[in-house]
Amino acid sequence: MKKKLFVIFFCGMLVLSCSNSTKLNYIDINKVDKVSCFELFESIDVVQLETNDQSLISTINRVIFYNDRYFVLDTKMQSVFCYDKYGKFQFKIAQKGQGSREYIYIEEFNIDKYNNQILLLEPFGNLFIFDMNGQFIEKVKLPKEFIAYSEVYPLDKNILVFISVDKYQVIFYSRKENKIIDRKYPIIDGVHNDFFSPAYKTYIYNDSIFFQKPGSNEIINILNNNIFTWNFGENNNKKGQIDIIRKDMKNHNRPSHTDYFAEGLLKYDILGSYESERYKIAILYFGDKKFKHLFWDKKMNKAAVFEKMDEGIQFIWPNFSGESIIVTYPSIIKFTSYNLDILSNEQKKIMNIHNSEMDNPIIIKYNFKK
Repeated sequence: MKKKLFVIFFCGMLVLSCSNSTKLNYIDINKVDKVSCFELFESIDVVQLETNDQSLISTINRVIFYNDRYFVLDTKMQSVFCYDKYGKFQFKIAQKGQGSREYIYIEEFNIDKYNNQILLLEPFGNLFIFDMNGQFIEKVKLPKEFIAYSEVYPLDKNILVFISVDKYQVIFYSRKENKIIDRKYPIIDGVHNDFFSPAYKTYIYNDSIFFQKPGSNEIINILNNNIFTWNFGENNNKKGQIDIIRKDMKNHNRPSHTDYFAEGLLKYDILGSYESERYKIAILYFGDKKFKHLFWDKKMNKAAVFEKMDEGIQFIWPNFSGESIIVTYPSIIKFTSYNLDILSNEQKKIMNIHNSEMDNPIIIKYNFKK
């Protein structure tokens, strides 16, 4: 009975209108601050992932650091690899095929800390569940109401949150009932191209799930509907301008982002947001093909806006995990992920002897100051 009451209470809580909102003081995103990595990060870990016949990685699409282990998704190999914090290979999940325990294509994965499980997601509606040693537990067929499940986030022991580009952007699912219990943020006019896509715009912080509304500067705590809004003043994207872009997309008149910036319809595009104990973070794209990093220091109550740190380091599509930013070398996207001058002698040795054609990638983990 208590469990049923909890579900009823939870669903009722989700449909409440937004009761609280937070808007930061104005942040000038046109400025370029001088910022050293030593101002933002407490330490840096450099880890060479072990290379052998079982652990050979093709490309790294996502990294999660959990309980002193690195979990690595390689969509080209259709595998999830696990390494300890020193880079020693532990196991891999590689079950692509047509069998009852096999998947056809894995696009995303996550760690369910509430049940100590690894969740592998097929985008067309199957969830594969493994224990923390990579042993298969079960395959779950998700409701056919949606045909595109893009990401999965555990909210508690029972409820999973899926991000989708089909009908609704956020889906609440009960594992016990195998049932969709709520849907939020409908796809307007069927528009879900890259600019309006909800993919890779969600993060977990303090056991809450935060969803960044595509095409806006709002970030919503989907557990209590509180809204946090980036305030860029006159550089905020205007609703009327977004409506014009949405109309273009609906009519399949799709100029590039650069065209929209050139025409003044877009000031910026927030590619992703994140939050640590100390910082609120946004990575922004500008029409002149520049990326900017925005770090709001909650402790000092001030913002830093920069394209690169003083050491030349920048983060484009990084992996945010816990209290860290994780990048890999080499990376699918070319950017400066490290500077030898800031590394220890042992870390420099790891970087210098690395053979990108023969060795697995190197993980570089930047640990935030607190």
